[in-house]
Amino acid sequence: MKIRDDHQISHLHGRRRRHHGRRRRRRSGVALLLPSPAPRRGRHRPLPPRPLLFLPVPRSLLKALEVSGDGRFWFPVVLALLPLSSSVAFSLLLGLLLGSLLDLLLVGLLKHLVRRPRPVYNKGMSLAFALDHWSFPSGHSSRVFFIASFLHLSSASLRRWIRRGGGAGDGADLVVRLVFLWSAATSASRVLLGRHFVFDVLAGACLGVVEALITFRSMRFSRSFL
Repeated sequence: MKIRDDHQISHLHGRRRRHHGRRRRRRSGVALLLPSPAPRRGRHRPLPPRPLLFLPVPRSLLKALEVSGDGRFWFPVVLALLPLSSSVAFSLLLGLLLGSLLDLLLVGLLKHLVRRPRPVYNKGMSLAFALDHWSFPSGHSSRVFFIASFLHLSSASLRRWIRRGGGAGDGADLVVRLVFLWSAATSASRVLLGRHFVFDVLAGACLGVVEALITFRSMRFSRSFL
């Protein structure tokens, strides 16, 4: 039986370490191709400029859009303008009022049936009703898209009303486009504020379009309105 001296034992251990080192390098061959990270200078590195699309939207603007699409804002406005309006404007405002009541009924019914909780990151929201605890569908989205769709369907009456006021008839198309833009911005603010999920907003927008069709077709308009 051979007895190895200290020199042979240390030589054998060195060969084993080199063998294991070659195996580790083969396994991490991809990592060896990557450049080594640059040394950090200072505590913080400046971030690259973000594209304009991803710049943060001021929360004050999002809150203003939230208030503009709130039913507590729209109902008093419409009720205050009804007695002061002409026949054509009265028909428009009456349709907006009846459609808003239909929207309130349908959104409340769906929220009660679905009972989907709001996002966990929803902060600082004032609840007007107990059903406001639920997220599906978005009442703001359904309301603003109902208003935009109803004005689009009633563009002939809106054009007549503007002409009676001394304006150009083409102003009705501009008004409808601006209202649709406001509707899209208000709906997007519901997601950015954390009030709703994206699907809640899309469902609310579709519901608002359906409500406008129901209101426009079911109302008994006068011949001047038609």
